[in-house]
Amino acid sequence: MNEYQFIRLSDWAAITFPGEQYSPATMSRWVKTHQIKPCPVKVGGRWMVQKDARFIGLSAANEGPFSDPIVERIMNYGR
Repeated sequence: MNEYQFIRLSDWAAITFPGEQYSPATMSRWVKTHQIKPCPVKVGGRWMVQKDARFIGLSAANEGPFSDPIVERIMNYGR
């Protein structure tokens, strides 16, 4: 049996933030800006995340590197 249990990103968000509903675009931005550790993986067109992953937020995630060049440019602006 696999030691890591993966669930859909939307299911993880519902567990992590009870009572809140986030759009797919918001959750995708979390992935692209590395705000979830360990990083989710794309499986069959869907983001899958380890069940015990945690949201670290943008302030802890802004060290990069980023998969999106626009996000990279925004995060490095002024450095």
